[in-house]
This record gives sequence, C-alpha cells and structure tokens, in this order.
Amino acid sequence: MIKIRNNEVIAEITVKGASLESITVDGKSILWNKDATWWNRVAPFLFPIVGRLLDNEYSVDGKTYPLSQHGFLRDSDFSVEDQTETACTLKFMSNDKTREVYPFDFEVIIAYTLLGRNLLIDATIVNAGETDMYYSFGYHPAFIVESKDAYIELQGPKPFKQYTFDGPYCNGETEFDGYRVDFDMMTYENMTLVFEEVHRVILHDGKRKLAMDVRSYPHLGIWTPTLEDGTQAPFVCLEPWAGFGDRIDHDKILNHKFGIEKIEPQSQKNWSTTIEV
Repeated sequence: MIKIRNNEVIAEITVKGASLESITVDGKSILWNKDATWWNRVAPFLFPIVGRLLDNEYSVDGKTYPLSQHGFLRDSDFSVEDQTETACTLKFMSNDKTREVYPFDFEVIIAYTLLGRNLLIDATIVNAGETDMYYSFGYHPAFIVESKDAYIELQGPKPFKQYTFDGPYCNGETEFDGYRVDFDMMTYENMTLVFEEVHRVILHDGKRKLAMDVRSYPHLGIWTPTLEDGTQAPFVCLEPWAGFGDRIDHDKILNHKFGIEKIEPQSQKNWSTTIEV
C-alpha cells in the first residue's frame, strides 16, 4: 500500500488498479470501506470501456473480442514510477493478456498529488501503437454518506443533458433543468444517473460537504445501490466518465460506439479530477 500525506489529509493507494483505498481527513475516513454486502470496491478506474457492452463483446477490424463491464484496468497490477511524501505516480502497460481482449498497445499513467485539502488525480492514456486507438475511461470513487437528508448538487451550464437507460444500456436522452439530485432519484432498480457537461459535483451530507471538479470529463455518473427491501447503501459513487454503456441499437463496432474516445498513434490524452475535502 502506498501512503501519501500532508498536514491535513492522508491518502492510501494500492498498486492493484492504482486504486485509491482511503482518504482520511481530520482523523476520519471519507471513502467507502469495501463491504461486500454492498460493493466490494472503493474507487476503481474504468478502462478501456465504461459500463457494459451488448452481449459483453465488441469488434475491431472484423474480429470480435470479449470484455466484461468496466474493462480490466481495475484488476491490473500497476508499477510505482515515483513517490514523494505528498504525491505518487503509477503506470500500467499493455501486454499479451490485455491484447486478447483489447487489440491496442497503450500505457495508463495515474498520478495522485495532495495540495492542502485537495487531492488531484491525473490520468494519462497513451496510444503506444501505430493505429488510432478507441477507448472509454472513467473513475468510480465511492464516498460515505451519513445524513438521511444528504443530496447532490450539480454545477455547470443548465439544462444538463441526461441519458436514459434500459437496464445497463442507453436508450435515449432528456434534459435535467435542476441542480439538486436527491437520493430517491437513484433507487429505482439501482439505476445510474448519467449527465453531460457537469463542471463540479458537490455532496451535501449534513454539516459535511465534499466536492469534485469533473469538467475534464464529458459525462458524470451517480450511483448508489439499494437492497430488495429498499434499504439504501451508506455511500454514493460520483463518477466522472468519458463514455458509458452501449446504446441499445449499437452495432458492436468499437469506433461506432456512442461517446467513444480516439487517440492517434504515439499520442496521449489527459483526464483530471480533484477531490476537495
């Protein structure tokens, strides 16, 4: 486990998935504790897809590849490239195993930096190959919620475009002209709410307030699971995404996928977010 710290915040990161495992502020953890009753993860990165593919497969140049929900990066072991008291950088590179399900050469570099009470998280996706690379990328952190009156505030140009879903697959879009997202909006069949062009998202949890700057990403997912009896999980995921699950009418060809990102050969793209505690 990698630990970075300053006088106000301690963050712990694991090499598996380069995942943030805890953020401690004023002696208290603000991240979900990975209880399998609800969800056995904390803050995974999603790559090379976000969400679910139709039949868990896609095609590139006429060849079909299997790929499960959210891709493989969250279960991949990173190498530690650099570490100081307040920052660290980790890297994962494509290999023979990844090419079996994703036929591109790539690097993913994740950098964490503490600045006061802010944690900066920068992700760089590198196309190390000789052809255009198509991918989606996302971040999936889960934050503890304690107040029954908690709600989420969206900041950015209104009205927000909101995507609708039939199960895990996108089936349309509408407009959301508000700024406040209440938790009862998310309890129906554990649906994830997906918005476009949100600049900042704020969790209001009683007297505590936590914010994320997400303007680098085109989409924001919000998810909190519920049990069959209606009991709501004690956490919420605020998820900056570039891409999401397949549209129900998608032809399974990767570069036709709605919201897919492209990087030209020997080029790179940076995705950044800040957790403000």
